[in-house]
Amino acid sequence: LWTILIQNKRFEGIRPTPNPKPNPDGSYTVKLTTIQWNVFQDNQKKPPVPVPAEPEKTSPGKEPEKTAPGREPEKTVLGKEPEKTVPGKEPQTGKEPDEPEKKPEEKPSDEITVTQEPRGKYVLQIPASLWTILIQNKRFEGIRPTPNPKPNPDGSYTVKLTTIQWNVFQDNQKKPPVPVPAEPEKTSPGKEPEKTVPGKEPQEPEKKPEEKPSDEITVTQEPRGKYVLQIPASLWTILIQNKRFEGIRPTPNPKPNPDGSY
Repeated sequence: LWTILIQNKRFEGIRPTPNPKPNPDGSYTVKLTTIQWNVFQDNQKKPPVPVPAEPEKTSPGKEPEKTAPGREPEKTVLGKEPEKTVPGKEPQTGKEPDEPEKKPEEKPSDEITVTQEPRGKYVLQIPASLWTILIQNKRFEGIRPTPNPKPNPDGSYTVKLTTIQWNVFQDNQKKPPVPVPAEPEKTSPGKEPEKTVPGKEPQEPEKKPEEKPSDEITVTQEPRGKYVLQIPASLWTILIQNKRFEGIRPTPNPKPNPDGSY
């Protein structure tokens, strides 16, 4: 990967340009400041640099392949016309084959996108479906002023948080979701509410343990700057299958937690 990063100028604009010595295992270690990290991230969005294909070289002492004696290239036999093309299936000359239509990349609509500005503020791009859940579960509790942005044209919301506010927001994600009270059933006109039989008290519905969403990755940041990912078992399999840790050395290989997460 190091060769590919250098070839595609992924450290362009970073001064001084990283030039570390290889580690004993052949890998490289690079330290970047927050600003340099942002430049590096922006460089990943640039298209790769095309590498010119080298012409095939003939090995020394190896002459180009000759036609074997007595085996002449196939000629057209006299009196035998060349094979005709089936009507409606004539070969197209000078026309390149149609390239498959490229579909626009679909971004997941149920995830919060987090970026960090050079000055350190965190910018959250929140889909409309998740915004309602965040407000309902008081995920901005303790942040002053409470974020109250106007919706974007696509219905999503953009929120900017300082480092302290971001940490409060992250801590709020660990709290259990707020249960939504069920609306009381309305009595139809002319229909009296059902009376309780004497001596028989209504049974309270059995309380189920609060279920936390099992299909989300929880991300927190330690005081020293490391990001801690809490990954459900169902998502861990998908991440490994799709090589989402490719290029990370050493490759993450944690033991599962008691609840099966990683």
